[in-house]
Amino acid sequence: MLGCIVLISSSCSSNKSSSSSNTSSSTNGQSTGSVIKIPGKDAFCNLISATDLSQIMGASYPQPTLSASGGAALEIDCESDNSSGGTVSFELFIGDRCYNGQSPSKQCLSDNLDAYQTDLSLDQSNGSVQILTNLGEKAYCATKNVAGIPMAFVTILNGWHRVGASTDTCTQGEALASLLLKRI
Repeated sequence: MLGCIVLISSSCSSNKSSSSSNTSSSTNGQSTGSVIKIPGKDAFCNLISATDLSQIMGASYPQPTLSASGGAALEIDCESDNSSGGTVSFELFIGDRCYNGQSPSKQCLSDNLDAYQTDLSLDQSNGSVQILTNLGEKAYCATKNVAGIPMAFVTILNGWHRVGASTDTCTQGEALASLLLKRI
């Protein structure tokens, strides 16, 4: 099994917090007095446990750890590789128009919505997309082949952050992304 969870957030500055809770809520993309709280790198990797991954993926996975393949300076990558060659990874992308410890601004929310819509358009042009309901403000699952392996990519927009999961099936992706959404 090959899987990846992607949490994309346009809601932080270089002043990261080690808090792992979020009281953010929004209505039609508007902040309702919430404060952005971004987990530190290690805390982010611990949002999903080995038990969580194993139950959702249907195979044994160890605790996710900080990935050495982390890309940009404003990105946190975590991964878990099982003994059968399966990989689950998840990422937090931190934008520069949202600030840790502050309420999300209209620009922060607008930028995040624009990024979601861009990703949706790209996924629609590269594969099959199914719009999902009852997950965040907006959500979809895109299916496509990656290096010859069929994959499902779930992306959920929820106010100042986006959660995504890349797994074998949309059902697994929805479960992983939904769990991250609840824990951010």
